[in-house]
Amino acid sequence: TPHQTAPLFAAVESDIVGYAKVPVENIGYDIVAVPFATLSDGVVDGVFPIQEIEGTLSQNNRETFADKLMTLDPVTKQYTTYIYKSVGWVKEGETEATKDVVSPGMGLFFSKARQAGEIVVSGKVDDAETLSIPLEVGFNLVSNPYPAAIKIADLQGELSANDRLSFADSIMVLDPVTKRYSTYYLKKAGWIKEGEADPTEDVINACQGFYFTKVRTAGTVEFKRPY
Repeated sequence: TPHQTAPLFAAVESDIVGYAKVPVENIGYDIVAVPFATLSDGVVDGVFPIQEIEGTLSQNNRETFADKLMTLDPVTKQYTTYIYKSVGWVKEGETEATKDVVSPGMGLFFSKARQAGEIVVSGKVDDAETLSIPLEVGFNLVSNPYPAAIKIADLQGELSANDRLSFADSIMVLDPVTKRYSTYYLKKAGWIKEGEADPTEDVINACQGFYFTKVRTAGTVEFKRPY
């Protein structure tokens, strides 16, 4: 797997602590995720400050030379962009380091500006047996909320399965090297990769995000803990 993760058992409020390094091998876009909650004091439990997303990143006050990340509002379908400047991650249009947070299950569109590198994150591992992420009609930018690979075949929830593709929910997974998407449709037989006939055995890696297209009605996608 290209995503290196490790659960660490540490005496931090009796929680399991996880650590992950996500290689960003090529300049351009990738869809990544933070499957942890913060260890920082004074931060709402269950979320992760964008400022704590670190690694071998391109930090520059000239935006064209700085790494960026984007979050998607599932209701408005509008992106919010954060730029890695000398003071840290700064929301586009602002000047101070952002205090915004992300949470397990959110996908982050990441843009590597100048050279390959890696994202490094660590925090509390969620031990819930299942996690449910709300979905709005249309595009949603979601992610694997656990620090381990999950099978696409195990994605469940309030979903629309249909053999007519225009009526079936679907996901698009980005290959970080080729920058090409693979599409999977939820048919009556299960999740099937475009161009194939049988249910897929593919996985979503730890720290990997993807697009989820919800058709017809809003719903949820449920992730089962893979460990």
